Amino acid sequence: MDRAPATPRGLFDRSTAGLRIKAPSYPVERGRIAFLCSVIGETNAIHFDASAARARGYPGIVAPPTFAQVIEQESTRIAEFNGERTVFNAIRADYRYLLHGAERYDFAGYMLAGDELTVCHEVVGFEFKKGGVLEMAYLHTVIESPERGPVVEIARTVIHRLPERAE
Repeated sequence: MDRAPATPRGLFDRSTAGLRIKAPSYPVERGRIAFLCSVIGETNAIHFDASAARARGYPGIVAPPTFAQVIEQESTRIAEFNGERTVFNAIRADYRYLLHGAERYDFAGYMLAGDELTVCHEVVGFEFKKGGVLEMAYLHTVIESPERGPVVEIARTVIHRLPERAE
């Protein structure tokens, strides 16, 4: 039987609320866009052909919206490889208990081949749910073009399903 602890004790590091972490910039490459499009079955010419993209009013090859996930994951992977702090290690996410919660993408612009996009993560806050059995972390990410400003904002909730502990 699941019992919520009388006093919830979480795994996330709550002292990180308000923390902002810049990930390494990410170069958007034409080949990576084409590869993602082939994987997801995207065939729109604006993702492969600069002339087709310009004919539709874009300055160059446009990445599909799902490319935002590639940028976020790859910039985090690069940071880890470089020994830099990432939002998940800052909040002390324990992958043994981590669940995916909500995720929302708000697009304010487009991502183009040749862009060098920056990624900034912010730890918005934490809370317990279900009487302390679930622990939520709220994260906000902005992917930005130095020339065009923010192109994507991501709001994400990650959850720890807390292990049972002896009282």
